[in-house]
Amino acid sequence: MLFISSQIGDSHVPTNRNAIVSMVIGDNFIKQWVGLCQGEWVNYAKRHGFDIIMINRPLDESGYAASRSPAWQKLLILDQPWAAKYERIIWLDSDILINPTAPNILGSVPDHTHVGVPVGSRDHESPILHAVNERLYNVKILPEEWPGTHRAINGSIFRDTINVDLDDSFCMFCTGVLVVSPKYHREIFLRSYNNYNSESRLYEQPALSYEICKSGKVTEFSTRFNWMPMLMMLLYFPEFWSTPFTKEKYLEMLPMLRKEFAISYFLHFAGCGGLMKFISPEDLYPPIR
Repeated sequence: MLFISSQIGDSHVPTNRNAIVSMVIGDNFIKQWVGLCQGEWVNYAKRHGFDIIMINRPLDESGYAASRSPAWQKLLILDQPWAAKYERIIWLDSDILINPTAPNILGSVPDHTHVGVPVGSRDHESPILHAVNERLYNVKILPEEWPGTHRAINGSIFRDTINVDLDDSFCMFCTGVLVVSPKYHREIFLRSYNNYNSESRLYEQPALSYEICKSGKVTEFSTRFNWMPMLMMLLYFPEFWSTPFTKEKYLEMLPMLRKEFAISYFLHFAGCGGLMKFISPEDLYPPIR
């Protein structure tokens, strides 16, 4: 069942025990989500027994909230009256396409007391991350230097955004896909919202990652649930990042996007959401095999 947050009152009665929750604000973004994402989100929810709650207006309308990116608002979802009626919530950023073959993400996070996060952030040996960071920072990093460099980059993110020095047990997760429990994780989310502020384009990610790591209650799930074409684009189309995305650029990248979608469970357009306005459902559905 798809529910719109502005239409949910205190008497909300869930159809299922668990829910997918997301946020999309603004007519253009709503239209894009409905046309491109909604169909497979609904199919996925039906297949695995989830409600969908789509938040369509800010949860905090204060001036302070308006001064920050809407991304911070996700930290308030577990404090909503309707959230307490669910055992678990799967947070999905609204710039995600779901593969029709995607399995139930809850199967990867069996412990309700743990926050489910995408694996990968701790992978200091990853050759893909090594190459991507060379492109991203326009530097050459020797293979023997890469693990230490990755840890240093990770540490600098926390120092520069939330002013904390951390050891290697802490890492920044991509928070576009999360599995959480209102019963166990509400305070983690609220601390992240109330105790930190950052003007970086990483938004709430360092603060929430820090609080999640500090809790010690973390289960990592497959990166296929948070597959980001941005990484392959940085490797194979680095020249595209210096100018706005165009239809011509999209068509050149489309064969790669089809392959990326085929191996993903959730294809997350983080960092390259501008491409989504060019996508038609028939471009990717059904995914190639």
